Amino acid sequence: LVTWAAPGELRIDEFLRWAEPLDAGITRTVAENLDALLPESHVVRAPWAARAQPRCRVWLQLDLFGPQATGEVRLEGRWAVLPSREAKPLATKAFDLRRGPLAGDAKGPPDACAGVDAMSELLADLSREIAAAVRALGDERSTPVICQSGRSCASASAMAPEPVPRSRTRRFAAPSCNARSTSISV
Repeated sequence: LVTWAAPGELRIDEFLRWAEPLDAGITRTVAENLDALLPESHVVRAPWAARAQPRCRVWLQLDLFGPQATGEVRLEGRWAVLPSREAKPLATKAFDLRRGPLAGDAKGPPDACAGVDAMSELLADLSREIAAAVRALGDERSTPVICQSGRSCASASAMAPEPVPRSRTRRFAAPSCNARSTSISV
């Protein structure tokens, strides 16, 4: 687990390890979240079959993700919903999502498990934003949602959104990262 100890200083806990690479974990988590949030659509990660006709693609760039020296957990970056085959975005948004500050004892950093839970919650929040944007496209077709570059996916239709309980979003565990990008197709 990597956390910020101070500006320009990282703390690495050699005993806390992750079961999957960061990029794969983000992709899997966001794709599973979108699949739960958009039941009228099918979410698929890249690579996809050449015959697939995605409704749109979702591009995601993470500039900052993880526990900070302040005790907060941050997820910062940009996303865009792109048409199936064109480059001009249908929707785009910069985001800076935060949780915390996390509780910790006076002698040390915040609890690592609380940091991982906050990271999961931030990815769920991001997934909700992306799902709302895809749903707002207004197309009622239920078409595949496809992730490019092995990362997060999203899909939606114009059907009225049903509130999705937080319990339906997936859990994620990953270390801090900087400057990660991904793209997704819907």
